Amino acid sequence: MKESGHPNIVNYLDSYLLRSSELWVVMEYMEGGALTDVIDNNTLSEEQISAITLEVRRTGEDGSNERAKCRNGFGARLFATAEFSHAPCGIQACRGLAHLHSQNIIHRDIKSDNVLLDTSGRVKLTDFGFCAKLTDRNNKRATMVGTPYWMAPEVVKQKEYGAKVDVWSLGIMAIEMVENEPPYLDEEPLKALFLIATNGTPTLKRPETLSRDLKSFLAVCLCVDVRSRASAAELLDVGSLGEKLRPRGSDVPAVLYSGSCDRF
Repeated sequence: MKESGHPNIVNYLDSYLLRSSELWVVMEYMEGGALTDVIDNNTLSEEQISAITLEVRRTGEDGSNERAKCRNGFGARLFATAEFSHAPCGIQACRGLAHLHSQNIIHRDIKSDNVLLDTSGRVKLTDFGFCAKLTDRNNKRATMVGTPYWMAPEVVKQKEYGAKVDVWSLGIMAIEMVENEPPYLDEEPLKALFLIATNGTPTLKRPETLSRDLKSFLAVCLCVDVRSRASAAELLDVGSLGEKLRPRGSDVPAVLYSGSCDRF
């Protein structure tokens, strides 16, 4: 955390070892709480969903957007339309994930619990306990870690995987915001893992209520074939998207939090 300073990653301040057995980590305070609180207490519009997810994605950006252009810029089109004009908050979270990936770091536990907000609507990634550093000698991982309902199929199957596991989890988090829970949450964790491995891309409960752009975004995040799944960089086409969605004062959504989230 100390080395990955970024506006959309929770800042590490200090750490202390107490009684030789307890490690205390001091991080910046995020008054708005976790995205989970927002989901539990609100029905999010697509504008708000796009804002949050786009912010998360940008953290893993590595500067390459060629394949995003080949995909007709699904991520960019989703957030560049007038329908998604309130996406500055999403740009922040996406920048967080893109930044991590550019440092060859996989988060491996992207979910609403690990996305924090302050009262001005700024979005930051947190909880790096499952992070992995990729190197030239070890550029893939195969350990099954994370939270079951958000895990990518290749993680569940303990195949070798890279940074795109975070993109799958981001797509599941978007479904979480649409449906107030991730797929298979009513199942026991082991059953959920089995369903993720066998069913592949989850089925939306009410796809007819979602815009074509949001469904396109989910489609490129939730490709079982990792080669076809978008990378964090591809989800955010800086050239066509960055200027359109740059935060503009009142465009930044605010979270008013007093026991429960009353407004987002």
